[in-house]
Amino acid sequence: MNIYLRYFNKETLVSTVDEAIDFLQGITDIDMDEFLMQDIKAFVESNNMYPKRYKVRGHSYFIVIKTTAATLEEFKESIRKNNQEQLDKQDDLAVENALVDQVIESMEGEIPQAMYDVRMDEMVNDFAFRVEQQGLRLEDYLKYMGQSMEQFRAAFMPQAEKQVKIGLALEAVAAAEHIEASEDEINAEIKRIADQYKMEEDKVRELVNLEDLKQDLARTKAIDFIKSHANIVEKPAEAEKAADAE
Repeated sequence: MNIYLRYFNKETLVSTVDEAIDFLQGITDIDMDEFLMQDIKAFVESNNMYPKRYKVRGHSYFIVIKTTAATLEEFKESIRKNNQEQLDKQDDLAVENALVDQVIESMEGEIPQAMYDVRMDEMVNDFAFRVEQQGLRLEDYLKYMGQSMEQFRAAFMPQAEKQVKIGLALEAVAAAEHIEASEDEINAEIKRIADQYKMEEDKVRELVNLEDLKQDLARTKAIDFIKSHANIVEKPAEAEKAADAE
């Protein structure tokens, strides 16, 4: 594991924490006291793979990143590749959203309010769980924000409405086109979850609702079906710039 460090236009890739500290000590703006050195050592030795920023003064920071890249150029290339992958994912997601919106617009019939209510409750519970993971009760969070539970819950309505409509639209496409998740796809998804959370596959099967998993996979396949049957025309770069300027 190597260490990348950067402060403005000064950067390096080193293999040891001592080399990292030597690099930082060579920057006059950075006051390398014992506390800072110990903190950097603790970060490098930890399992935390997220980048870490250290404040120098005002809005100035230096950054420390652990990486498997062997050279500085290899590290920069991995960053460029990752940035491009993120842009490609954003473009792909924008296409998916636009296509699903078209399917939603073609839907007929009234959706019961109860479906929105259930989704809002799920979103509130998810938020409460995340807050509790940080040692804070939802009630205390609402007091701090000056919100009632009714106001807080109502804020989720637009998102809940959109998610319910998307779910129904994709389920309709899956049903109409006889799209289902195969056993191989289900097993592959269980393996992916097990690998992600470092669990045994049998344990994952105990914890997840297989019917919900099948439905989620069918929805994903429905999106792929919609994309594969859509006539997608890319805008020229000049046209996109002109549209953004309007």
